[in-house]
Amino acid sequence: MQTASDSWTPQGQLANAVPIDTVVNADKSLTATYPKGAPVGHALTIKLQAVRNPSGKLVVHFYADNQSGQKISLMMGMFGNASAVDDQGNGLQLEEMDSAWTLQDNSDGDGDMIPGQPLHGDIVIDAPANGSTFNMYWAQAVGNGVGGSVTGIILIRDIPIS
Repeated sequence: MQTASDSWTPQGQLANAVPIDTVVNADKSLTATYPKGAPVGHALTIKLQAVRNPSGKLVVHFYADNQSGQKISLMMGMFGNASAVDDQGNGLQLEEMDSAWTLQDNSDGDGDMIPGQPLHGDIVIDAPANGSTFNMYWAQAVGNGVGGSVTGIILIRDIPIS
């Protein structure tokens, strides 16, 4: 049986995304942790739960907390570096001006996540034309600490849609 991961092969920089762990929870949310193998209290933890709203958009309940000890930037919105794609790799528009967009930015002003100050809320994305999953990624998300540049890509595959 072909899974969504089998239908799209990331190319270019996305092919070199940092390794992460992902778990699909019983409530159809997905939890991702970075670095791969790190326990939750010592990692970047991202939890996503996507539901279709009546207007045909995806409302993605988003929660991210950076306890990794590394420089992490998950900027989203008009000036952010987050993107979403469907199961075939086709881009999905993040609807920054949608009234359902409630993401709270608790970064340090440069977009970097501060430990113990999670980034959370709802983001709105165009729903894929078909399929029951989608993918999100952040370019320039992972750095190497104080003074280091933020260059690594976080790619979360096969996020379920309720």
